[in-house]
Amino acid sequence: MAAAAYPSQDSAKRQLHGYHRMARMMGKSDELAIFRKFNDVNMLSLLSLQAEILELRDDFYIICEGDEELGRDFSTSMLHLLQEKNDSGKNQYQALELIRDKIQQYIAQLSELHQPRDDYLASLRDWLKDRKGGYSKGIFKTKEAFIWEKKDFRGENTEHDLITVARPRGERDLFTKYVICPLVGLFHRIWGRRNLNKRYVIDEESGYVEYSEEKIDRAGTIISTIVASLLPAAAMSALFFINSLQERIHAMLGITAVFAILLAVMSNAKRIEIFTATATFAAVEAVFIGSTSVYFGGHTT
Repeated sequence: MAAAAYPSQDSAKRQLHGYHRMARMMGKSDELAIFRKFNDVNMLSLLSLQAEILELRDDFYIICEGDEELGRDFSTSMLHLLQEKNDSGKNQYQALELIRDKIQQYIAQLSELHQPRDDYLASLRDWLKDRKGGYSKGIFKTKEAFIWEKKDFRGENTEHDLITVARPRGERDLFTKYVICPLVGLFHRIWGRRNLNKRYVIDEESGYVEYSEEKIDRAGTIISTIVASLLPAAAMSALFFINSLQERIHAMLGITAVFAILLAVMSNAKRIEIFTATATFAAVEAVFIGSTSVYFGGHTT
């Protein structure tokens, strides 16, 4: 019997090259273990699996309806279906096995994914309905077109069933969503599409672009910070020119309410955080009112 071969000390110490050297380096540093995801073919694989599962599910339901018409109660007992898998339940069991094989592949690729954000889902739906986008050349006109709609071709709600490969981001605050984003759209229509940086283009045929999330959020943060820093000074200035104590108190109530509303609209602060900030702001106003002079009938107090 031949003796087992072991690597010599010289071979263990030999200088590594190419992939061997790269693998050793990656093995010592997780941060350097970087790989391509091949997003295009990865997405194509997911889309094809999704279409296959859609068709297999329809075939399965047709078989189930036929079994129910014949009085086979497999829908109430999986054990009964298992017992009849080689007899009366053969077709339904085989269809279920086909779905199981495909769904395992599908879920394995989707297990780490998250629900899409509403604005991106709306953009995808708009693209699918665009004659220069997904609606062109007759694609996505079969039942597969309903996959991303609010209801599929059977009328079932799909909102809870959609996921995205993007890293999860929190929902935008109302100010960014309804003020900053429309301004970005206006910028694109007036100037951006004529002087477009190609790195923002995600679909050349339809002209769809995606501007930097970080820059949009940063713009919202900068404006919110400026407003937050100016509001206390503006409030103090307004209260200073009100002579009546009663009118100052009424103005203070209004200013405090505006502060709370702006805080809710221009940030993603929690209720307790809004309450704390508003109470602090109101306390500052109260101290200001108590420390400045007011006039009653021409007399200073």
